[in-house]
Amino acid sequence: MVPITTISGDEYAFVPAALPPSEGALDPKLWPLVTKATGEVLRLDGIGRTLPSPTLLLRPLQRREALRSSRIEGTVVSPEQLLLYEALDGFESEPKGRQEQDWLEVFAYYKALRAGFRIYRRDGARLDRETMKTLHRILMDTSPRGRDKRPGHFRGVQNHVVGEAGRFTPPPVADLDGCLVNLEEFLAGEHDPGGLLGQALVRAYVAHYQFEAIHPFEDGNGRVGRLLLALTTTAWLNLSKPWLYMSEFFDENRSQYIERLFRVSTHGEWSEWIEFCLEGTKQQAEAAIRTCDALWKVRAHYLATAGSMSPRMHQIITMLFSNPILSIPDIQRRCDVHYVTAKGDVDKLVEIGVLTEVGRSRPRAFAASELLRVAYIS
Repeated sequence: MVPITTISGDEYAFVPAALPPSEGALDPKLWPLVTKATGEVLRLDGIGRTLPSPTLLLRPLQRREALRSSRIEGTVVSPEQLLLYEALDGFESEPKGRQEQDWLEVFAYYKALRAGFRIYRRDGARLDRETMKTLHRILMDTSPRGRDKRPGHFRGVQNHVVGEAGRFTPPPVADLDGCLVNLEEFLAGEHDPGGLLGQALVRAYVAHYQFEAIHPFEDGNGRVGRLLLALTTTAWLNLSKPWLYMSEFFDENRSQYIERLFRVSTHGEWSEWIEFCLEGTKQQAEAAIRTCDALWKVRAHYLATAGSMSPRMHQIITMLFSNPILSIPDIQRRCDVHYVTAKGDVDKLVEIGVLTEVGRSRPRAFAASELLRVAYIS
């Protein structure tokens, strides 16, 4: 703890100890859970490698991550709202009210998530301070609520976190650079002690705690921290695609998530924090495998239902796995056909039970209800 002076008077800020934690910080009893959780993620990756199109599973997982990570911060949007907003290109215009701002805020996370993986894969970029700032810039620039929060820049003022675990005051600005340099070195593997602390998942959750404790931005720290977590687990486990996302587990166990983070700071409870995260990893990997199996069955059912219809109908069914809500102009544009042809295709898919009309939007929107349920709601 270091003394600081704020407008409220004298108080203390928390400066986390440099990484890595000491050798005795983790209980050796965690080894079986590390092995099990890692094995489940690698099993998920193996299944993902067999998919004819990774989009089948990736898009639902990534949108669910965006929805849940935003929900942790208090922004609640339903899957149907987000998908409809995307399908009708709502994000291309300025939001008109609070609800549209919520939709755009969730979409901003989804956009930052996908951009982060593209940048990492394309440039072979290090997971460093520039990566953090890039994720923050995309996240905050996309949503009008974040544009006045210095997108892409570390904070120049003291901030505070007030939540269920109490009031937490992150490092003062004077200590910020040193904390971030140490975290960057840890992300680069310059402080790999081996053993439990050298395991990919353990390292990722240690780094996630450290980022949250540093709280380097004026706003958006929780979301950027979870974006960075998705990147580190994918990179360090050498996954073929980014299959693992933790926000759903963190949201469903929000009080424990906050408490476990807080108690690393107050009591040095690294083992309890890592155990919590590993249990969540196992659960999320198993859930993703079940979702993949269910999606595969829905796809087979849709294609069988379409039967001997035109190849374009099969193309439209494939499109639904990118977004299970679409419009007639969307089909018209993506299949390069006239409006009347696209409308006829939609009418046929409604007739055979693949699509149903949703909402009262203009243009009209149609949803693959069974796909929507399996991918986003169940």
